[in-house]
Amino acid sequence: MKHKAHMYFWITTILIVLAGGVEHLLFGDTTLDLNVHDTYYVIDHLYVVILSTLVYFTLGLGYYVLYKIGISLNKKLTKVHTVVTVLAVLAYYSLYAYYAIIDAADPMTISNYGALNTELVIIFFAVLLIQPLYFINIIVSLINRKKA
Repeated sequence: MKHKAHMYFWITTILIVLAGGVEHLLFGDTTLDLNVHDTYYVIDHLYVVILSTLVYFTLGLGYYVLYKIGISLNKKLTKVHTVVTVLAVLAYYSLYAYYAIIDAADPMTISNYGALNTELVIIFFAVLLIQPLYFINIIVSLINRKKA
């Protein structure tokens, strides 16, 4: 079986829904607090799950449509985009689990919050910066298709 990018995105979508749903059932209303300079963004974690589910499903749908149309994308660009975007979800939930274990040992630890916030912001910006690669890949593939 060939490895197709849309399958990775759809499997990741299912995992996001499962992990987010289990987390919501176990912990109730949790929030994602992002501190960017002097501004705090407090987002309900359920909204993060819903938004990331929609984004990953849409990316998978885009890859699926391109596959069905017959547009052959650049394999290296597709691989880089897929790996970074999918691994970001694993990194996100791994960080949450890691800091939940640390905070369970000592709930009064506030020093961990700064590290968690910094790492989540780095993951967010890494995913955000890699997304134009998807559109660059489509444009490069369409240009190469017209030349051939």
